[in-house]
Amino acid sequence: MLTVTADERAWFARCHRAWDLGARARQGLQPRAVPPPGGVGPALLAALAIHYFPGMWTWDRAVVDPLVRRAYDDAGGPADGRRLLTEFQRWAPGVDRFTPVRVQYDLDAPVPRPGQPGAHLATATGAAVRYRQRVPLVAVDEDERCWLVEHRVVDAFAAADELALDEAGLAACWAWTESELAPPPAGTQYTELRLEPPGARRTVVPRSAVAIAEAGARLGRAVAAMLDPTVDVDPTPAWSHCRVCPFRIPCVAMQRGEDAGRLLATGYERRPPEELEEGRLGGTSWGLGRGARPPRW
Repeated sequence: MLTVTADERAWFARCHRAWDLGARARQGLQPRAVPPPGGVGPALLAALAIHYFPGMWTWDRAVVDPLVRRAYDDAGGPADGRRLLTEFQRWAPGVDRFTPVRVQYDLDAPVPRPGQPGAHLATATGAAVRYRQRVPLVAVDEDERCWLVEHRVVDAFAAADELALDEAGLAACWAWTESELAPPPAGTQYTELRLEPPGARRTVVPRSAVAIAEAGARLGRAVAAMLDPTVDVDPTPAWSHCRVCPFRIPCVAMQRGEDAGRLLATGYERRPPEELEEGRLGGTSWGLGRGARPPRW
């Protein structure tokens, strides 16, 4: 089986060279000196996973809030982010008009074959091709409609059209429909956490069944292009993604016409196979109701 992740699909859209170097189905490289997890963004996401853990949703917040703060600290969150976390804990009860049912949930769905309804993509050797994307939160509102909730740590709140056009959000709605064999979600709710000044915003973006289906069709065409053995691996330089690209140093050498083989051999290593984490928070190895087994703290 070949798995294409949301990150790999996003890098394919940004820059074929970065995708070719990093995707597991291609060269599958990663820097040898991988920075340890930490920073305000990952720490806040770890804290929100505890805040919305379904098994504790009905607990007294006086019990849950210290666990949320501890999750932030355990994830290496810097001191200056605690003010934003406190602001979120004050703000969230007034806007959370839903009940969490999944946190940090991995969606996994077969990729559709372009132009062949009901058929799925396969590799040249016949292996199934699947798409995987992690969703921070799945929730159900009072009308029993399902929503996928994305958490974003931002410098500034996004424009409405930016959220409406979010391809990853649409792809997640499609993947939920396919992997759960359920009706399409009502849409995406975006929780934006602004660092400075500390603030939070919730934006509800409804998704139509047509938009979700078309996102699945686009995904199929994109993955088919990724599987094409003749696909070009030309770079698409743009500082918006080059500044965060882990392959920027060898790419600059390639742009100068130099052989980057030594840089890649000494500074990078093969990615390990991606594995679903057994018993991970948000997995389905235990119940999700009141009294469900909480994560290990």
